[in-house]
Amino acid sequence: MDNTKQTLKKVMDVTKIRAMNKVQLEINIIEACDKLIKEFVKVINKDFGLNEFPKNRTPYTLMEPSGPGGHSGRECVLEELNIGGIWHEIENTITASKIWKEADAAIKTLIDTLGMKPLGFPSDMTHSFLIPLLHSYFNETGHIAYKKRLAKKVIDRLITHLNAPGYNFIGLVILENIKAVKPFKLEDDITVRPINAKDIELLVDRSPFSSHHDFNKWIFSDWWVCEIKKMNPRGTFLGQNRISEIAHDDLVLALRMFKQGDIGIRLGICKTLSAFEGSGITRGGRMERISSGGQSYNLSANEIKELIKFWKKLQGIMNKKDHYLQVPLRRMRYSGTRREKADSIIDYVIGLESLLGSKSEQTEISYRFKIRGSVILAKKRVERPDYIKKLAELYKLRSNIVHGTHIPDKKLEEYLPFAEESLRNIWKWYFNHYYYDANNEAGINKIDCDLAVK
Repeated sequence: MDNTKQTLKKVMDVTKIRAMNKVQLEINIIEACDKLIKEFVKVINKDFGLNEFPKNRTPYTLMEPSGPGGHSGRECVLEELNIGGIWHEIENTITASKIWKEADAAIKTLIDTLGMKPLGFPSDMTHSFLIPLLHSYFNETGHIAYKKRLAKKVIDRLITHLNAPGYNFIGLVILENIKAVKPFKLEDDITVRPINAKDIELLVDRSPFSSHHDFNKWIFSDWWVCEIKKMNPRGTFLGQNRISEIAHDDLVLALRMFKQGDIGIRLGICKTLSAFEGSGITRGGRMERISSGGQSYNLSANEIKELIKFWKKLQGIMNKKDHYLQVPLRRMRYSGTRREKADSIIDYVIGLESLLGSKSEQTEISYRFKIRGSVILAKKRVERPDYIKKLAELYKLRSNIVHGTHIPDKKLEEYLPFAEESLRNIWKWYFNHYYYDANNEAGINKIDCDLAVK
């Protein structure tokens, strides 16, 4: 018992010492960073003769609706402090100073002593902490002067950041040609809503320490956005990577398979919400069309409820390493992004084949394709012959395309909507009835049984 008490006392003593050391280390950071802000202000005022920051003026065009399907442009400008320009001029002077080195060492000592992992890239005190500290401070003041209260405020943010297990990333996915009756949440940290002024500023804004700007400066006021926030644990890129997965895979697949509609999607921006340990800004390139045609993507109140349910259930498939519904799901996505209509037809038929045939079947594929497909698509038995005829023609189109026969665009355009809706409805039939199955065998058996019943 005595040995147990002694061991417990040692553990408590070590914990207490670590806590006391941590408090002292944080005090060291506060004092060193406060001196650094004072010194930075002094250097700019005295050595460079500056009392105010110059401003960046970033022009962009706000496109606003101006009638059915039309937009008119209004020229706008985003003004922001050009801290980067000043910093590059005085960088060598301030980073070589004794005060800078003290602040650098104070932060590094805390990180090393407590065995803290860097949140992303290997920790660089200057670019991960000290430059963002100064940037945060001068954004608060708006001009070049020392204010103790504001210095304390931004230094407290730094301390809070250092004590956090991770930090949040935000992603804004731009949705073009989508309209819903109200904003909604797919998950607690995934919100679909109309674009607002803060979003526009975030999309147009550039890094405060860089003159590079790579966002298309045409912003549409009737865009919707999907705002995604994810925690990034220390030493990983899990949060950032998850936002990218949602933007480029999960969201595209969910919207595409849920209903028909012409929609554009792109990752507008992904960045950390913290001023410290930033790992850069990710943007998503050009707008991707995820439909081969059709009307705008409108969501009623009831459809929003159904989409939220669909999203949650779909995650079960997306999170699996292998699921038989993944192949047709991805073929649906590919088909909507193809430049050539013939390629879209091939994608649709491949997706349908994966659902309407089994691995053991090697003959009469086209026959099974049209017969089984008609059973699911026809709401009434009397409608089956019509679906058999259409599916047979669709399969014939696919065969002619892969064997090099030229198909007129008019013929392809006639069958594309049918092919898309057929894959969507048949996939959903399996999704609703055979979600937990390892393959499509049970579904095939059910279809064949229905065929046998007169």
